[in-house]
Amino acid sequence: MVKTSKVVRLLLAKHNKPKFNITKTVEELNEASTVLLQRINKGDGVLDEKIVEELAHARIRLDYMIKVFGKDKVQAEIDKKEKHLIKKYK
Repeated sequence: MVKTSKVVRLLLAKHNKPKFNITKTVEELNEASTVLLQRINKGDGVLDEKIVEELAHARIRLDYMIKVFGKDKVQAEIDKKEKHLIKKYK
């Protein structure tokens, strides 16, 4: 599993205000979204490395948000969505 370190999550909590962390998470998700759309529109003109970079940045922020909003709650929603997808595509 790909995940960020507890140290990084603690640093984000300590040095950033909650509103900033939310804003930064949205920014990183938008950057990942943009680069993925660019891959669709421009094809191989968008390097895999750029996609990986943006996914990694988004993942760091998402891991922090998951901790803030509750790992168990997020996992419950993941489980629910996975059941739906399995039923849909099986």
